[in-house]
Amino acid sequence: MFVLRGTETPFVLGPLPTAFEIANETGKCILVLEECNALSPSMQKVLNAATDFRQRLELPEARKVFALNKEAQLW
Repeated sequence: MFVLRGTETPFVLGPLPTAFEIANETGKCILVLEECNALSPSMQKVLNAATDFRQRLELPEARKVFALNKEAQLW
């Protein structure tokens, strides 16, 4: 997400890409997802690629793709 800091608007990672980074760094990460049904349909679709066999997350705003390393686990 973009945040306003003074006169700048840097991109700050949200919980999903942060979980990917932690899992890749430490080998494992637990991500608790509550009330997924309250998410908008477009946000629910974002979870698909992150939690299914693809295990990746594309962030066009950051021009970055987050993917789990082969040995990393995201629970």
